[in-house]
Amino acid sequence: MDSFDNRLARLRRWWQSGLLLRDLVRILIYAVIVFAVYAMLDYIFAFESETRTAAGIIILLVLSSKVLVLAVRILKLTDRDMAMRSDILLGRRNRPALSALELGNWLRSSKQGLSEFAVFLAEQGIQKAEKELSAISGFKCLPIAEIWKNIKILSVLASCLLLAFLFAGDILETLCVRVLLPSRDVPPCSSYVFSVNPSVPKILYGGDQVVSVMITGAPVESQVWFITRYNGKTYRTSCFRENESKHTQRLEKVVYPLEFCFAVGKARSTWHKIDLLYQPVIAVASVKITAPAYSGLPRKQFFAGNDELSGLKNSKVDLSVTSNRELLDGKLILRPAGGPSAEEIIPSVKTGKSTLNFSWTIREPAEIEVVIRDIRGTVNKDRYVLSQKTVPDKPPELSITNPPVFSLATPGTSIPLSGSASDDLGLQKVDIVKAVIGYRDRMKHLGPETQGRSFNFDDNLELKDIGVVPGQTLEFYMEASDSNPDLNGIASSEIVRIQIISEEEYALMLRVRSGLEDFVMRYQVISEEIRNLRKNLQELADKAASSPDKTAELSALLEKAVESSKHAADLFENMAMDFPLYDIEKEFMKSLKDSSDKFRGIQESLVILKPGTPDFPEKTKAISSQFEQAAEPVEEQIRDAREVELVAKLMECRIRFEKLTASQETIVRRLQRLESETRFRDPRMLGLLGLRQDEARKELLKILEDIEDRSGKLPSGYDKLKYGAMEFRDKVNELEIPALMLKAVDSAKNTEGRKTLVNAELALEKMRQLLSESENESFGTCKGGCPNFDMRKKLCSTLQQMLNALKMLSSGDNGASGTAGQGASSGTGEGMFGGMPDSGYQSGMNSPLNIPIFGPKRTSFESGHGNGTTGPSVIRIDKNASEKLSPAQPGKTEGKEKGVPYENVPGKYRDAVKKYFMQQEE
Repeated sequence: MDSFDNRLARLRRWWQSGLLLRDLVRILIYAVIVFAVYAMLDYIFAFESETRTAAGIIILLVLSSKVLVLAVRILKLTDRDMAMRSDILLGRRNRPALSALELGNWLRSSKQGLSEFAVFLAEQGIQKAEKELSAISGFKCLPIAEIWKNIKILSVLASCLLLAFLFAGDILETLCVRVLLPSRDVPPCSSYVFSVNPSVPKILYGGDQVVSVMITGAPVESQVWFITRYNGKTYRTSCFRENESKHTQRLEKVVYPLEFCFAVGKARSTWHKIDLLYQPVIAVASVKITAPAYSGLPRKQFFAGNDELSGLKNSKVDLSVTSNRELLDGKLILRPAGGPSAEEIIPSVKTGKSTLNFSWTIREPAEIEVVIRDIRGTVNKDRYVLSQKTVPDKPPELSITNPPVFSLATPGTSIPLSGSASDDLGLQKVDIVKAVIGYRDRMKHLGPETQGRSFNFDDNLELKDIGVVPGQTLEFYMEASDSNPDLNGIASSEIVRIQIISEEEYALMLRVRSGLEDFVMRYQVISEEIRNLRKNLQELADKAASSPDKTAELSALLEKAVESSKHAADLFENMAMDFPLYDIEKEFMKSLKDSSDKFRGIQESLVILKPGTPDFPEKTKAISSQFEQAAEPVEEQIRDAREVELVAKLMECRIRFEKLTASQETIVRRLQRLESETRFRDPRMLGLLGLRQDEARKELLKILEDIEDRSGKLPSGYDKLKYGAMEFRDKVNELEIPALMLKAVDSAKNTEGRKTLVNAELALEKMRQLLSESENESFGTCKGGCPNFDMRKKLCSTLQQMLNALKMLSSGDNGASGTAGQGASSGTGEGMFGGMPDSGYQSGMNSPLNIPIFGPKRTSFESGHGNGTTGPSVIRIDKNASEKLSPAQPGKTEGKEKGVPYENVPGKYRDAVKKYFMQQEE
């Protein structure tokens, strides 16, 4: 029975060997087919190395899995499977081999319980089956037919591969290498032949290199790409085509060991490596600048190239450079801009394997070159150059904002003094230097207490403490210094000059500045205040007499009277302290002071009154009588002022006529020049002169109208002046001056230049004749301060002061035509109070020469209803102890174009004023 089992096991091993051989041949067939398909796909799609590697692994895993499955299945075959296989090979239906195997297993499992006969019969059957198995050889167990079939298929495939090698050996060889050895750098199959030059480029670190490729084998009909890769990343760039087969590309600033290839469609060259030649290159340079201690500036640190290498003189510089390679040493060459030959070598200090440090002090602008050597002694090829600049320590900047560069002042004036100083680093001290010309300078320390970049100061300059007198010139300026130890930071401001004038000259300038309007408005405000207080006291007295029991109404009226008396007392007190401009105002100031004290007493009497008391009506009546006594002196002087005002307004017409005569003279001169130069062939200029003549005619008619109107408003006692003014007007008409001007205008319109000139000259001649004949008449000029008509002596000086101011205004207008003044009952032009706005003689806030003036306080008034109205006025108390005017702005040429009347300036101040205006024009 054991021999049967052994023989059956030997046959099973032969059978398993045959099955393994059959499956191995079959796997080879599968592998050949897969290889052919894979090679075909790679030929078409040109897989990348990573793709081919992945595909190869997948195919190997699949084939290996198949082999493993088949081998396991074959090795799992048992003796029973072989017994069944033997019965098939013997062709016996009764399956003797399988029966013998089962009898053997039966006997081994239950031999002790069987009879000897049963055992005998079973052993006989097993022996018989063993004899039949001896007829089966091991070779006969092999699956010869299947093995032979697979061998035939494999032979056919091998023949096909052989034929492919015979006709396309290069392609098949390439495909075999790409499929079987995917990690090798084998380009895809292609008809293109790539010749790269240089094949191994040698490039300095950070340098450039041009590589080219010659593509032969077939025409290049698509874009040639230049592909680089590093660390698994690839980059594609189009190439430049030099000719049909040559293409180039440039490798720029190479700092990595790249690989590159050229590609056309799916074809490409082999990957070429770059031989990167390392040299020391400054990769990072940082600068640290430490300013001198006196500057107080913080330390400045930046990367070179991001900011300028600049600093104050004696600043310390630390330059740290880091290279791409380990360094041996280095040096810094400092070449001054002014003297390149006097260069300075600064050695390095090694602070790290690849880092060097250089330290030096900024003294002047220079060029800086850094030279480094790596550990092998290689010097950096490219120059590393920096530019060093010095930042100047600017001196302080000073300015005196108040007072202006040039001004006038009276000896006892307090002048506001203000200014500012600044420095880019810090101010050490600021002083002001004061001097009167001819005396030594006086210096006063202003500040600052602690060092700062800016300093402002405000102070008052008391001229009375200095002891100046009219005719002197006071000069002062600021000096400042910073903390620069080289003493270069000292600066001075521009010199401010104050010309000292007398109070008489100051009054003259203010009269010209304010004109007649300020004089009129001052008395109107006082008159209005007296009228309001009289009305309130009268209402209170009448109500107390008629209805003494109505305490509520009486209390309201009493409160109103108290407020009105207080307001009047304050106003009179303030105005009594004003600087008088006219002689009439000197006595008027005393009357105002007395009236102010009396109004205070009236206020106090009103405060203690109590409505409803029996004696209330009598006390209110007594207070009203007190008011009349207090107001009578003031009202009398108001009447005198009104009288002077009316006379001055009429005399202003004479001044306007004189001014118009000067304007007519200008027109005639221009017409004469036009005749001599062009013989009136310039109709445009003739037309403009005709318009000027028409304006002069209208102004003349306005003057005549104002003479008639203002003559009728004169008070009684001025008949001589009235008749003289009317006679002057009649003579203007008798001489036909307006008619001659009209003829000149019409001739200019008709471009008749000669007639225009003749009529204008006749008009001028008659105007001069009239002025000459009327000079000593009542409507003539006041000579020696006495008018040619009857007037009270105490009013004559005031009238003369007004006329002098009006003449200065008129002469400052440079002949421009004017209309009635602002104090006139009609007309809104410039005339009496300021002339033309561009002449520099405007009224209201300007001095005759538009120069700032500082002097005693004077309350100014503004009309509440425009020019020439008699309604309620608004009072404005000037809090400053000076009359201040702004100087002309630089760049304006008023004095140059219009002709500044320096003759109107007091002689001893004329040179200073001329110098001031020359500076302004410059």
